[in-house]
Amino acid sequence: MAGAAVLGLPLGEAIPWGILASVSVPGLIAGVLYASTLKNVHVPLNQNLLQEDDSLAQIKMSRFTAVMPIIVPVLLIIGQTATDVFMPSTTLAEVMSFIGAPLSVLIIGCLLAVFTQIKGW
Repeated sequence: MAGAAVLGLPLGEAIPWGILASVSVPGLIAGVLYASTLKNVHVPLNQNLLQEDDSLAQIKMSRFTAVMPIIVPVLLIIGQTATDVFMPSTTLAEVMSFIGAPLSVLIIGCLLAVFTQIKGW
């Protein structure tokens, strides 16, 4: 996203082309094939990194929590692009153009990634 912003590309157009381009689809295929070779490998958990009150059940994370720092920025960029196209001169479009800006989206994604890792959140 930051590279597209530096080059001045509209992120609403850059994301679909990036999904279709040679980066994500072959990367997905290679990742699935590589992960399928590792499905039976068991790596023991380092007990020195655990605190007394930690357990394996507390360490697990839901899929929603794991994917949220990725999905929320993409949805914000799509929302910014949609409001620029369908409601160009409204207050919502101005707010979304601030929230959907590349720097804002990257900060929001980083904060989501950090704060979803804190216990009790």
